[in-house]
Amino acid sequence: MSSLKFSVQKQQHRERAQPHARRKWGLLEKHKDYVLRARDYHAKEARIKTLREKVQSRNPDEFYHAMVSSKTDARGIKKQDRQTSVVLSLDEVKLLKTQDEGYLITLITQEKAKISRLQDRLAFIKDESVESELAKPSEDPSDLDYSDLDSDGDENRKRKPKKRLQSGKKSSNTTGKHLVFADTLEDALAHDGSLPSGAPELNSELSRMHKLLIRELADRKQRVQQLEKVLQEVQLQRQLMTNGPKKKIVKSDGSVTWKWKPQRKR
Repeated sequence: MSSLKFSVQKQQHRERAQPHARRKWGLLEKHKDYVLRARDYHAKEARIKTLREKVQSRNPDEFYHAMVSSKTDARGIKKQDRQTSVVLSLDEVKLLKTQDEGYLITLITQEKAKISRLQDRLAFIKDESVESELAKPSEDPSDLDYSDLDSDGDENRKRKPKKRLQSGKKSSNTTGKHLVFADTLEDALAHDGSLPSGAPELNSELSRMHKLLIRELADRKQRVQQLEKVLQEVQLQRQLMTNGPKKKIVKSDGSVTWKWKPQRKR
């Protein structure tokens, strides 16, 4: 009988669906959903009741300094101060400025090394473009010698370049290579015509690489300028923390400089 009890299929109790007339209200709310909604409603109701009691029992003459120092945003929510804000001493701030200065110097050194490598790549690309033009075979018929013929007497001929002796003159293929470095993309486009006209596919690829490298070189140089500016500001802040009389000088263009009184070192 035990096997028969487990073999009989039990009745499946399905949850009641939302009636057709109430489908505009969404899914049918179950009892567990009602419990969560009721708890949330009563919690909010108790919080509002507590706030009303505080407002009714408050002292109108009460004052504390947090009323002045604290701030609220546009929605009226109080802005909390940072819990990790600790007042540091002057020596600790100087140490942090020194660490910032060392980090900026490291970044500037790395960027200058990358700039140097980019300039070497630009020189290599320019050198390749010149060599590709010089490696082209000459098609001038006057440079070929047809004096030696085959034994069969057919039209197959051996091409041999004539040996020309020129006194005091250099060949056109031995011209010096002139490398041009451009700092901006406009300069690169202006000097783009200096590439040889032969091998259009090679020249187009070299020109595209040249433009990309020029753009990257300009961006890195601009980043070095920004880092050097920040480094000067950090160094100035660290110098202002030192002791000794100093004078603030405002120039005509609005820039501010500082001048320290010379002191005799021990």
